[in-house]
Amino acid sequence: MLGDEMTTPLSSPRPHLVIVPPGGFPSSDLAGGEGASKEAEEPIATGDLPVETRRPVLVVDDDPAILEMISGLLDILGYEVETATNGADALAALDQVDPSIILLDMRMPVLDGWQFVQAARNKGRKPQILVMTASPNIDRWAEEVGAAGYIPKPFDLPDLLAAVDEFQEHEPASDATAETDSLNSN
Repeated sequence: MLGDEMTTPLSSPRPHLVIVPPGGFPSSDLAGGEGASKEAEEPIATGDLPVETRRPVLVVDDDPAILEMISGLLDILGYEVETATNGADALAALDQVDPSIILLDMRMPVLDGWQFVQAARNKGRKPQILVMTASPNIDRWAEEVGAAGYIPKPFDLPDLLAAVDEFQEHEPASDATAETDSLNSN
C-alpha cells in the first residue's frame, strides 16, 4: 500500500463502503420492516490503534462536498479531523494541530498544494502527505511535493480509509515532522 512505489495508486479489493451505526440501521433507513436491523457484511478496518492514540488528520480541498464527505466519515470513525479549503488555511491549521497525515488536493485557490508544501517546509514542518486529485499527472505531482502516496479522484472510500490507517499505524505520535522515507522504503 503506502510502502509501494510512488507510481502505484492505492487500491482496495472492497467494492463499496457500508458504515453501520451501533445497533444497525433503523427500519426507516433500510427495507426489512419494522425495527429491522442490518449488520455490515464486511467490517471496515480502521486500524488497531485505540481512538485516543490516533493523531489528527488534516483534509485540504476546495470542493466543499469532498471536504464534508471525507471529514464527516473520518469523524464518525473516531478521528480528530481538521479541514481547510486552501493552502493558506492549511498552513494556519498546522499551527494548531500536528496531523499524522494531510489529505491534500493540489489545485486550489489562494495557495495551491505545491505552494502549501513549500511554505510548510519553510516553517520547518515535514508533513506526511497523501495527494488527492483527478489529474492524470497525479504520480508526478505526488513525487514533486514529496508525498508519501496518492489516491486518484474519484476514489473509493475504503481506499482512503486504508491509507489514513496506514499513516496512523506507521507514524510515531512523538515525531510529527519525520521524513516519509520509512514508508516509501518498505
